[in-house]
Amino acid sequence: MPALATEWLAAGLGGDAVLKAASSDFMDSRDKRDLFIEALKELDAWLPSSDDAELALIEFTATAIAQDENRLEEQAKSFRRLLDFDEAVTYGSFPRPHEDLAIMLSFYGTDVFEEMGGLPRLRRAVSEIVEPSPSS
Repeated sequence: MPALATEWLAAGLGGDAVLKAASSDFMDSRDKRDLFIEALKELDAWLPSSDDAELALIEFTATAIAQDENRLEEQAKSFRRLLDFDEAVTYGSFPRPHEDLAIMLSFYGTDVFEEMGGLPRLRRAVSEIVEPSPSS
């Protein structure tokens, strides 16, 4: 984080908060995090809520799958490392295709995956996220 803040300063971005973040090498990691958040706020960066971040991850993964389904196993593993569906996603809080994709990626590679609709359901969710219908 200090290196990134240093790059911002070199680019002429930021002020006091960015300067403090850039010089935080020997600080406790919690203090660094707080400084970095302040630096991001100072730069008017988008700080997503948990729901926004989860939706962004689902949409990013859908796009990656649409571009290269041959890497589906790797993409599913990466998704599961970043998002535990049962702990993170509030059932019914996301648009249906987003929830479907999160469910299917959570079960990818298991017997339950096929029982829940398998690749056709996963592909349908990807398609609906990447190419939403005009009424969406």
